[in-house]
Amino acid sequence: MRIYFFGVHFDPANIPHGYAVLAEGLNSLGHTCLGNTNKMKPSIDSDYIIHASGSTKDADVILIDSTFCLFTDLGDTIGKLSKENASTPIVMIDESDGLRTPGFGKKARECALVLKTHYNRKMKYPGNFVPWQFGIANRMIDAIKPLPLTDRQSAISVNFRAKHQLRDHMNKLVLPIVEKHLKLDTRTDENKPDNFSPNDRFLFYQANGRHNPFYYQRLPQSLFVAAYGGVFCLPFGNHDKYTAKICRMINHAIPLFKYDRVRQWDSWRFWESMLAGCIALHVDLEKFGCELPVMPVNYQHYAGIDPYHPELFRDWFETAMEEWKQGKPGMLEKISVQARAFTLENYASPVVAERFLKLIEAL
Repeated sequence: MRIYFFGVHFDPANIPHGYAVLAEGLNSLGHTCLGNTNKMKPSIDSDYIIHASGSTKDADVILIDSTFCLFTDLGDTIGKLSKENASTPIVMIDESDGLRTPGFGKKARECALVLKTHYNRKMKYPGNFVPWQFGIANRMIDAIKPLPLTDRQSAISVNFRAKHQLRDHMNKLVLPIVEKHLKLDTRTDENKPDNFSPNDRFLFYQANGRHNPFYYQRLPQSLFVAAYGGVFCLPFGNHDKYTAKICRMINHAIPLFKYDRVRQWDSWRFWESMLAGCIALHVDLEKFGCELPVMPVNYQHYAGIDPYHPELFRDWFETAMEEWKQGKPGMLEKISVQARAFTLENYASPVVAERFLKLIEAL
């Protein structure tokens, strides 16, 4: 199959994460990745895996990523592609933040599929939306090496780059519980690519600043990672971020309704943590409507916390830490091993590519 990655020429340095994972996977399965320009190297010394060859008219599928709304009018672009390639399915990867992301645009209905990260089954979506994920690229697998639990510090990494409403709320619940047993590691890592190796510097720019060898080396040293993020939402008022915020403010003053869903919840930190064999802390994804193509199971692959019943997490955590102190970390070790295995088995690039191809075959 010939897959055309549209728009890779707009930014000379980096490539969207969704493109990178799919290109790696499709290339490994023997499919041809085309684009407006040569793009995407697994390493600085590797060959490109997206090749400037042919045009959209030569492709079996055309991919477009939501981040290209930063460079061009995405609606006009989709309309033009649809008109010029009437018989070729166009698939959008919508990995943008927010309530009304580019996939909601009117012209996006002309796409055969919109692969939606941050998908929440309690939200109303257009009919061509499909749950998708950030997942893991090969650079992450190569860089993140899990340590045995016995070689790790009794620590939890809490080093967010950006503030989220959910993070502030969860920190107030979680940190008083865990700080009795764990050191809070709030260090941030040096993010100056001049101090990276040439290969890591190349990957840093290609991944739009999301590749950091110092962070990847430090991550597996902790038992736990605070990987929660996003925004709690009410059952109503989710037309846009402004109405949602007003509804939250009103409900805060007169608390009649509970938060029952989360938006903008997917993150690289969540996948990196599970890949490192850490115990990733998040909200209970199932309870709050978060949906992935293959769902991780709470307390098997991660620790999902119900903010309305934090005592459930506290009881589990106290039992797990008692085992840890006795030198028999059975509960933690089980999650650590299963989290990494789950991530590799379901979200490595070849698996993601196979999932994508099955969706195309079903059109």
